[in-house]
Amino acid sequence: MTEDLKIGYSGGSGGFLLLNLLLLTGNYHVSFQSEGGMENQWNITDHSAWKKLENWPDNPRTAEYQTDLAKIYYVCNPYKPYKDWKDFNAKTCIIYTDIRSQLELASYKRAHWFAERSQFSLNREKIKDWRRFYQRIKLQSWPDCKSFRDIKKLPDYAQKELLGDVNAEKFLKPDEDKKFKKYQEDLVFDMMVPFLEKSDYKLKLQDLVNSNAEILVDLLGIPAINDQQRNLIDQWCSLHPPKLLKRINILPRY
Repeated sequence: MTEDLKIGYSGGSGGFLLLNLLLLTGNYHVSFQSEGGMENQWNITDHSAWKKLENWPDNPRTAEYQTDLAKIYYVCNPYKPYKDWKDFNAKTCIIYTDIRSQLELASYKRAHWFAERSQFSLNREKIKDWRRFYQRIKLQSWPDCKSFRDIKKLPDYAQKELLGDVNAEKFLKPDEDKKFKKYQEDLVFDMMVPFLEKSDYKLKLQDLVNSNAEILVDLLGIPAINDQQRNLIDQWCSLHPPKLLKRINILPRY
């Protein structure tokens, strides 16, 4: 019997792909925030507007829905305090990818750090502030420094001068949203590591796609992969430039 499942992921790691693949087994139920479910999820013609087509699961409604099917609870960025990761009793499955691939995918679809009004947007403003500040303080002999992340590339005497300026402090604080940690053989977004370590099932995005979803059969005990699921993986791949897929180690489809 298929068990209730709680899917967690960090934006840009393939959460919606996994959710769709599981729903296509016919063994799971999800209640969505809007009518239509996943019907328009992949009708993407402009990758910069990808996020606008997402119809998000409604976990409380899923919990209340009467069905004999197993239920999926779906949580993006479960480390955030307001998320309802702990509210539902189910086996846990984390889908993840290495941080380089996650940044590539999130940037392409304007997700997570790259979404409007996200921390990335704030960082862009921070970079603009840095450039104005640096132009005011720099001596003529100092090289250009277009980002506060490049401070360590400056000559020692310039770094010393900057570190002595109280107005530079806000630029020198670590970026809390961009810390990474080793998990197995990959460097991943560090906030997801505790969830990976405690989850019942762990799934790397590349393994999901490159196996044509076959990895799910043994991992979760779902039925044999069907044509709809294979077509979905084909479609997901077609929505990304081949060069991007190659960079993140997604194998050519055929």
